Amino acid sequence: MTIHYLLLSSGKWLEEVVPTVPPRLFQCSNASGRFNVEEIFDFAQADLIPEDVMILDTYAQVFVWIGHDANEVEKKEGLKSAKDYIESDPSGRDLDSTQLLQVKQGFEPPIFTCHFLGWSSDLWAQDKSYEVYLKEVKQGVTKVADELAKYDPNTKFPYEKLKGKNNCPTGVDPSNKELHLSEEEFSKVFGMSIHDYRPLPQWKKNNLKKSVDMF
Repeated sequence: MTIHYLLLSSGKWLEEVVPTVPPRLFQCSNASGRFNVEEIFDFAQADLIPEDVMILDTYAQVFVWIGHDANEVEKKEGLKSAKDYIESDPSGRDLDSTQLLQVKQGFEPPIFTCHFLGWSSDLWAQDKSYEVYLKEVKQGVTKVADELAKYDPNTKFPYEKLKGKNNCPTGVDPSNKELHLSEEEFSKVFGMSIHDYRPLPQWKKNNLKKSVDMF
């Protein structure tokens, strides 16, 4: 038996005694053109690749580590893979008894880093893009359920967060940003209801989106 910690909604950690199980690390990548999940044995911090997503299973928690250069497909599929991994665990674990957390590179909590011998916070310090990334990250540890919700096609965002070529929230398809407006705001922005908009030919939709800075 060993002591693990649960992340509470208050941001505090709660001690919990759980069975001692060796941690496991998995690499999630689509570098080959196809999304794959592969276990890494005898792992070390150097196995955490900034271009990929990693899954660390410590039994009480399953962490989805997001490298700062990981692409959106790897992020989304990595989160889904971690959820499926717990749900299919033959030991009987489930999402109610196991904390599923997302951890961003550079914001690893002690209960994550303790599974890597000789962890060094300076390992990625020479990467200039990593330094910029650190300044932009607002939350280092979040619940996977909350992150997966961002990829829900039904999630709505205000017009101000969707307009402009460089404005595209996580999980939103840039070619269909208008579908993430609420019905009320859609009507206000486009001057028609979403129901009247859907049957329009694509060229006309594109012209409408250009006119409201959502193309």
